[in-house]
Amino acid sequence: MANRPLSSRLDFGYTWTLATEEQFYAFWPLVLRFLRGAWSSVPIVALILLRVATGYGWMNFVIRPDSLPARIILSASVAICFGVLLAQALHSPACFRWIYGLLGRTWSVPAAAVALAVCLYPKNPPWLAAHLATAALVGACVVREDNGLARILRFHPLAYMGVLSYGMYLLNSVSIHTAELGLRWIDITNPMAIFILSLALAMGAAFISYRYFESRFLVLKKRFTRLHPEPTAGAPDAITSAQTGVPMHP
Repeated sequence: MANRPLSSRLDFGYTWTLATEEQFYAFWPLVLRFLRGAWSSVPIVALILLRVATGYGWMNFVIRPDSLPARIILSASVAICFGVLLAQALHSPACFRWIYGLLGRTWSVPAAAVALAVCLYPKNPPWLAAHLATAALVGACVVREDNGLARILRFHPLAYMGVLSYGMYLLNSVSIHTAELGLRWIDITNPMAIFILSLALAMGAAFISYRYFESRFLVLKKRFTRLHPEPTAGAPDAITSAQTGVPMHP
């Protein structure tokens, strides 16, 4: 079902990702359990290399393009793999200092956003570069709170969309189809009108899902958590440079 074209009827075409994510959550904790330090990154790097090589046809002499193994490998999300590597790097103090020096500038977020926009502009985007730009954008946003887009990202309606983002992702196709059908009855086919109505419908549906469905499971999740620290408990006041002894980031 991955990347299949959506039909004209109301459906949940993107819910295939739930199965994919469950497979990832079943596999990745085991890797972290038995592989420590940099070794835990080896399977992800190997998966990225295998996915890229298969996608470009460099593995055709070993894996037939139309075979089940090829489909399984090609279903791997390079973007998620880059996200995993980014999270692991930021968890390491040494890697964090290096990444902070690269992505911790006030201009890093706008620069990464522009790079991503450039990658996505062509009709056939260079997806590998786009995934790298996406990881850079996420890293630049989280490595310091006072980044170049901080004021925009703190805008309450936009920030609340982040709370509802997963529900919006799952319900966006239904919202788009509903908007198209509704506007078609009054002879409106303008893409911007469809976008605005679809966004409003997706946010409304995601809010209902979060308020009456997802939040209950978030409460249940606490039963399986051993520690319940305060949000800022244990967080350092500043990250200090090992070389200069000067705080790098409040």
